[in-house]
Amino acid sequence: MLTALDCRRLGSLVFATLLILSTATTYAKDRILLIDGFHQGELFCRAFRVTKPTSIDIHAVGALSAFNRDQMAAYSWIIRSGSLSPVWEMTIDNTDRYKRDKYLREYQSTQELEPGDYEVYFYAGSPSTISGFSFDLSGLGKALEKLKINLSDLSDQKDELEKQKAKLEDQKKELEKQKAKLKEQKGKTDSSDPSNRIVINGDVFDLSDSDVSDEIIKEYSLEITSDAKDISRIECAYNSDRVIAEILQPENNLYASKGFSLAQPMQVEITALGENAGMADDFADYGWIVNADTRKRVWSMTEATTDPAGGAEKNKLVTERLDLPKGNYLLYYVTDDSHTYDDWNAAPPYNPQAYGIRVNALRKDDLKYVKPYQDTYSQAALIAIVRADNDFFETIPFHVAKDCDVRVYAIGEYGESSDAFADYGWIERVGDEDLYWEMTERNTHHAGGASKNRDFDDIVHLTAGNYVLGYVTDDSHAYGDWNSGPPYDQKNYGISIFATSKSFDPTIIKQLPKETASANVLAKITYVGDDADESQVFVLDKPTRVHVVCLGEGSGSDMADYGWIENAADDDIVWEMTYRRSKWAGGADKNRLVDTYVMLDAGKYRARFVSDDSHSFGNWNSDPPNNPQRWGITITKGE
Repeated sequence: MLTALDCRRLGSLVFATLLILSTATTYAKDRILLIDGFHQGELFCRAFRVTKPTSIDIHAVGALSAFNRDQMAAYSWIIRSGSLSPVWEMTIDNTDRYKRDKYLREYQSTQELEPGDYEVYFYAGSPSTISGFSFDLSGLGKALEKLKINLSDLSDQKDELEKQKAKLEDQKKELEKQKAKLKEQKGKTDSSDPSNRIVINGDVFDLSDSDVSDEIIKEYSLEITSDAKDISRIECAYNSDRVIAEILQPENNLYASKGFSLAQPMQVEITALGENAGMADDFADYGWIVNADTRKRVWSMTEATTDPAGGAEKNKLVTERLDLPKGNYLLYYVTDDSHTYDDWNAAPPYNPQAYGIRVNALRKDDLKYVKPYQDTYSQAALIAIVRADNDFFETIPFHVAKDCDVRVYAIGEYGESSDAFADYGWIERVGDEDLYWEMTERNTHHAGGASKNRDFDDIVHLTAGNYVLGYVTDDSHAYGDWNSGPPYDQKNYGISIFATSKSFDPTIIKQLPKETASANVLAKITYVGDDADESQVFVLDKPTRVHVVCLGEGSGSDMADYGWIENAADDDIVWEMTYRRSKWAGGADKNRLVDTYVMLDAGKYRARFVSDDSHSFGNWNSDPPNNPQRWGITITKGE
């Protein structure tokens, strides 16, 4: 007797008919399942158990991709439960044309199964969908050409190029991938409309036909029959009895962590599935492990160690073994805004249930040395500048009572064309000329989203003294107004200082008033932006040798951003920054520095600094100087 059961879906399947064979069935070639009525992008899963070698007959109708002759857009496959690879799948080679349609493909054959648990999947992708985007590609050729021209024209305008490149980043990547796909087909363009059609094996695919997807998808179906009498239904699942920690089946826009403690050194097994479109380590969905005590990243998904996970090319799989010392650890997993469990925008991996990350013990008995770990001590920041929006600048002075280690967590934007950060944080020690710590390309990791998003999460040692925590952004791509993919941890865009352990004494770090400065400072005009005209008065009660540091912009014999000292009584200039007196300050050639001593009589003086409408602190149009936070003029008492 056949029993009607509800269909459990991983997607949003609207209509399906599913019949599961009862163990009491007495007639041959009974239907194990039948499913049709798909909508685009839906995914179906059904699991079953066989207890002896079994033959099943599979009849499936799917479709090939219009962009890759070796890839199916809609197809079925079977895996062993818990496995990451298929025992059977529909391919171009094992299917035939169906109903004389250039897209539809049919599979009809017998598959032998050994005893075990199995999961059968069907993904209803559209032939005209590539990597999650359904295109009306009538303008693809023109768009590619326009993009190429724009980038070429902008090559001589570095600042504007960076801004436009950021806005076009995601689109460019996708268009370039599609262009490469089309070239691989070795097809030729239909002369009537080159951008609308491609030719594969003599078949003309009209990519501008917006109705083709719906008509094709109506034909998709999957039917499995067998004469076996002991096939039973089970649940689709990805289980293990050796789990140390896992973050599986993630939603979009996830930033999650899970802690675990090891009572002794242990070798663990990591299985991670994520999304990488082939841009080095620019993952969209990925995981990593951090030593919670040192904040060092001890493992991360990298493109070099990944293998194809099945389905779309961007699905990546990592399986590794890792030796971990005794200690506390944090497992992280992050996703962007698309292509995750239950919301696939392209063909999912072979085992969608495994999407995410899992850390397993090699032996079940090892779990007795594992405990959950809660990262409570670093939840509240000691000092923080976060949710930094466009054209943002803030500094916070603070005092460190004794030497200590702190966790610094900073997220910013790195301009790949300028090899410098556009949004970044730093720590400076009051009285020192050089930065104490700053974000660099080498000490940061990809922070998710656009490749320019970078983060630092590590331990920094602070010696006793006074410091300034700072953060600055330019005029685009910041909290609340991203011009390309945002970082995963949007709310913490900026810089924060955390404790490093539960035993950390938070009273040794104290925020100071904004006006806090070194006792030797007579005048300080720094962090100067565009179109500035700033001044500061100081008084000398006796003849004094003063130390002047002035950082500005100049080329040839002209200065664009520069400072001077004038007598407050009559406005006479007593010292001025000139190009001839300056030297290169690092970065662009026009960054100029004067570091000198000047003898001043007793009296009242005014420090001045002016800037033009470009290339200043927080808004560089070429490489910034080595110490950008000093852009301006600083006058201190000489030694």
